Amino acid sequence: MLVGKKIKLRSLRESDLNFLLNIENNCDNWIFGSENKKYTVQEMKNYISNSKVGITIAKQFRYVIEKEKPIGLWEKLAPKEYGFWANVNPNVPHPRWSQSKEQLLGTNEFQKTQIYNGYEENVSYLYSNFSQQEKLKLFR
Repeated sequence: MLVGKKIKLRSLRESDLNFLLNIENNCDNWIFGSENKKYTVQEMKNYISNSKVGITIAKQFRYVIEKEKPIGLWEKLAPKEYGFWANVNPNVPHPRWSQSKEQLLGTNEFQKTQIYNGYEENVSYLYSNFSQQEKLKLFR
């Protein structure tokens, strides 16, 4: 799932069947694609069930855009402690403890916490358009 400030992209689900049938079988939308035909229910069911196939095999993205931000487990269990973006920012303390150091699993050793849990190179671009105030909200 890919999540932005106002939308999320998620994989197709069986519950999307009627939505997809309406979109794909609306001939006004055919100007946006190369398949100009009406699809059967079975063809759409197959399309949804095959939507988990990797991009290199399918040669296409199969996502649905949703407007609402999903609620994560921590946000539901402890909404005042963890926001939806539960990435670790060592410069913003948790309401009850510091996040500046982390304990290495299975040891008594501690190290400085790395921003984005050490994946900064891989995920920092997701936050590049956020203002400083917005970033602080992400790490509440």
